[in-house]
Amino acid sequence: MSLYINIAEFMTAVDGVPTQTVMAANLTGLNSAMARVISGGTLFFPAGRWPITRTPGKLYCLEILNGVNVRLLGDAGAVLCVAGDMGANDTYLVQLVNCNGVTFENMGFSQRDCSNVAKPSGSTWWQQRSRFAQR
Repeated sequence: MSLYINIAEFMTAVDGVPTQTVMAANLTGLNSAMARVISGGTLFFPAGRWPITRTPGKLYCLEILNGVNVRLLGDAGAVLCVAGDMGANDTYLVQLVNCNGVTFENMGFSQRDCSNVAKPSGSTWWQQRSRFAQR
């Protein structure tokens, strides 16, 4: 029987501005949930914005390594987004390595998502949506 995990048990959806702490905790939660379904299963993302930050020292947020029959399934309006440096650095949202049967269904993705990053104090704030955002 295939596992079915609701990502809301591991991450926090954010409507407004997430803190670095929330984004780091979401990344940890996403990695924990992925570890449970890496050999087959579904990660379900309810509607909402699910912000994560880049893995420290890497060019990606989430690495799916040796994933087999993994399904990331979004409810209408579910968006997995990179946030944290207002687009100053290139970051890959997902890196797939040696995977077979990994699918993304009904998921929105946003890279360089500036609209959900805490405003640095004393700076000009520009809210931008990534040209990669999909809804």
